[in-house]
Amino acid sequence: MLAQPRHATTPAVSAIGCGHFAPGARLYSTPTTAMPARAAYSRIRGFAQWRQQIRLLSAISLLAEGRSITSVALDVGYESPSAFTATFHRAFGQPPSAYMGALSRVVSICDVT
Repeated sequence: MLAQPRHATTPAVSAIGCGHFAPGARLYSTPTTAMPARAAYSRIRGFAQWRQQIRLLSAISLLAEGRSITSVALDVGYESPSAFTATFHRAFGQPPSAYMGALSRVVSICDVT
């Protein structure tokens, strides 16, 4: 997941991809896991938030390398640049272009070469 943020789709897929067997991972509220539906929802939601954070942090690194928003959006697993931009804006309070502009200004101020 960390190396390829666009590829992990569910906790079960991620667990299996990491070499872990996840009995009942597809249906968290099965007798196998003995997990109530509320806890299952919380766990799935937690995974989705974690996956989103990984994708956004990966995106910042790629944007800092000078890659385009469209390229970054697709590379980290978003269906479209607009979906990526909306998620980025919700997470950081500004679109990626403004965020990276502010970041480059801070870096240039701090750069004492």
